Parts: sequence; C-alpha cells; structure tokens
Amino acid sequence: MPALLESPPKAPLAAPSESIGVWDRLWTNAPSDAKDDHLLARERRSPRSQHILGRLQSTFGEIRGLRVIELGCGRGDLSALLAERGAQVTLFDASDRALAQARRRFTRLRFDANFVHADLLKPPEHLLSGFDVAVSTGVIEHFRGAQRTRAIAAHAAVVCDGGLVIISVPNANCILYRLWKLYLELRGYWPYGMEIPYDRHELMRRADAAGLSSCAVVGLGFWQSLGDHWMRSVLGRQVDWVNRRSALDHCMGMSNVLFARKPSQSKTTATAAERHFTNRGHGNEFEMEADWVRAHLPADVARVVDVGCGGGALFSTIGRGRVIGLDCEARGLSLTRQKHGDVRLACGSAEQLPFDEGTIEAITAQHVIEHLCDAESAVRRWHQALRPGGVALILTPNAEFVDPSIFDDPTHVRLYGHAELCRLLQEAGFAIVDVRTLGVPWFRRYKAIPAGWRLRRWVTRHARGISRWPGLRWRGQTLCVAARRPIS
Repeated sequence: MPALLESPPKAPLAAPSESIGVWDRLWTNAPSDAKDDHLLARERRSPRSQHILGRLQSTFGEIRGLRVIELGCGRGDLSALLAERGAQVTLFDASDRALAQARRRFTRLRFDANFVHADLLKPPEHLLSGFDVAVSTGVIEHFRGAQRTRAIAAHAAVVCDGGLVIISVPNANCILYRLWKLYLELRGYWPYGMEIPYDRHELMRRADAAGLSSCAVVGLGFWQSLGDHWMRSVLGRQVDWVNRRSALDHCMGMSNVLFARKPSQSKTTATAAERHFTNRGHGNEFEMEADWVRAHLPADVARVVDVGCGGGALFSTIGRGRVIGLDCEARGLSLTRQKHGDVRLACGSAEQLPFDEGTIEAITAQHVIEHLCDAESAVRRWHQALRPGGVALILTPNAEFVDPSIFDDPTHVRLYGHAELCRLLQEAGFAIVDVRTLGVPWFRRYKAIPAGWRLRRWVTRHARGISRWPGLRWRGQTLCVAARRPIS
C-alpha cells in the first residue's frame, strides 16, 4: 500500500457520526516528538504558511496579540506557528482525538491556547464575532451542496466586523492531486472520506454567497503536490519540495487559499442588495436568457411588466419605453431608479400584481418563481392581469440540471422541472407556446479544461442547437417557458 501524506487533512466538522469515526481513526496514533517537530518545520517552510503569515503581517501590522481561531484544527499546525509569534489562538475541532494531540503538542512546546470541541455548522454562541481572524486548512471540501456555503459562513460568524477569513482547500484544477486521489480510490486506499475540491471560481462564488467581501484566491504548491502526492506517497522517493515555487502555482497548485473580509453589518445588507440589484445581467448564461426573451417577446406590445426586475438587467432587452419594473424590495428599487431614471418602476409583490385585470400585454419573470412561497396563486394572478393573447415569459433554474447544487440559495423555495412548470401554468389557464432549456450539462465545468473559455464561447454561440441533441434537451441550466393567455 502506498504511504499516505504525513499530515492528514482536518476533520469535516459537520459530518455524520460514521464520518467522524473515519477521522478519529486517522488521529488515533500521535507522531513522536521528533516527527512532530519535523512536520511543523515543513509547514513553517511551506508557501501556504508563509503566504498566510505574510498576509496577516501586512493586514494587521503585527501578529502578536491577534485573536485567531483555527477551525478543524487537527494538531493545530497553523495555530502553533501563530502562537510562537504571540497570537492568542483558539483551536476548534469535532474530533476529541485531534484535540488531544493538539493539547499534547501545545503543552510540549509551552504555547498557550484555548481548545473547543464543537460542530462547525453550530459554533457555540460565546465564540460568535469574537476573533480577528478565522482560518482553516483542509476542512470545507468535506461538505457537499448547500453545506459548502454554510461552512464558509461559519468562518464569517466567528470573526468580528472587518475580520479576516482565510480558508485553504485542495485545488480542483491540480491534475497531480486529482490523479493521486483517483489512484488511491481505485486501489481502495483512500482514507479521507468524501472530499470535493474547489476551483477558484466556486470558492469565490460561495464566499460571496456567505456575505464575505474583498475576496481573493491564491494558488500555491504545484511542486509540493508532485513531491508529496507522487514522489513520496506513490513512488516512495524521499524528496522535500515543500518550499519550491512554480509558475504553475496559480492555476495548478495543490491548494487554493481564500482571503476575505467580513464587512460591517450595514455593509452586509448592502452586499445582499448589490447581488440582486447591481450584479445581475452579466455573463454568457444571462446573454442566452436575454436572447430567448428577445425572440419570444412580441414586437407590437406596449406594456411589459418585468416581475422581480432587480437592477433592471432585462430593461434594454425588453425596451425601456415599454417596460414597467416591479420588485418587492423598496430599498433596492431606489438603486434601480438611480440607474434607470427614465423607466417606470413599481413596488409590489409577484403574488399580488398591482395592476387591473387584463391591462398587461406581457410579463417577464427571470429567476423569480423559484423564490415564491405560493407560486400557484402568483401564476393565477399573472393570468388575470394579462389581456387575452398576452404572453408570460418565465425563466428559472432547471431542477433536472446535472448538478442542481450550483443553484444553492437559502431564498429558493422550489426548483422546477419542465413538466412540473408547464403543468403549473396550464392549471392556471395558460397555453404553452415554447418550453426549452439553455446550456448543456457540462457547461459549468469548462474552467477545468485548458483554454476552456474558448470552449465556453463556442457553446454559448451554439447552445440552442446543442440542447436539441438526444438526452440534452431537458438537461440545460436554465428552464424557459413561454405561455399565452388564450383569447377565448
């Protein structure tokens, strides 16, 4: 059996009990004092630790006195390096055995520290907003789905306003790491349970969803991956390339390290508004959706209500002279009014349109219906507000997409498949004009391919034709349904 890495990854703090057992087994045997000193010395020389320590120094001026918590600490490698520089460290883990080894190490090195045994997704209240820095290495990749965002949000919860969050994860684009992991899994030797690495785009996206700001991701450790994963682990060659740097670190390094700040409470609210009112309307996915709306919106209609308009991303597609923007967020609409002073805006809910029956010629609802608690009533009200022959254009995340976890959003009430959404509209009295999905199942995975942006651009141009291929028609990322209120 190949030798495993000398320092195991940290435990997933919200894993089921059987997963915790996996990590307890990994932490059963403590290394000797000499081995422990060797591992700590390697961590001290690693680009990751040097980069983190340098960032703390440049951000706070000095490390001494900083209140730092390491989540999923294991033996507390980073905490030990920070404690020897005078930081006030707290070690947090779900594994008693990992914490026992950390206590033994800190006692032997005569470092002061606090130790907390708890679940990452349920941090004790006395820890909330109590630290200047929250750091973790090798933890959040052991969560899946919405828990990946919640794990990052837990880091933000324990730091004070303006605090720094540092998260290190395996890089999904590191080919050496992925091949090594596959090699161990095929041979039945993979010991670390469920582990889903991150690319920098997912890490940034989930950090933003967790309410963090000033996010930046640094790639590190290409040569370290080659040395640790293959030369040492697989081939048994005793090389030490932990401190070697490479031009490939940024794109194919072993680790992606996120640096982000927790904004003040007022800024957090503004950030949430910005995501809905200022950051929508960009990217190839939006361009495909706008093309579909443009193709199905009759040219002769004079009054179109954009339900859930947000920042007015669709205004130019619909036509500024005929669109009425409707949203329930009055504060956000003030931002929209600053950008689109010549467009008519109204504040109201999607379930109760503030328009008389039969007075609207068309409705657009881009990524709205999945947020509604009573979608059935809303669709019936849309049907009433439309004049006979009026159309409703509805776009929503596709529940049949190959990876619906990319739609993780705590404000989503329900995701729809094409048959379910069509049935909902037909029961409200609509006749279906067109239904399709946009994009293809692997559309989001292009970043893992060299020069993948070229492939993505090609897919964008040909997505409508590709989506008609057998097996792909209903698997696109966005579900689009055009429906009409019958004339008679």
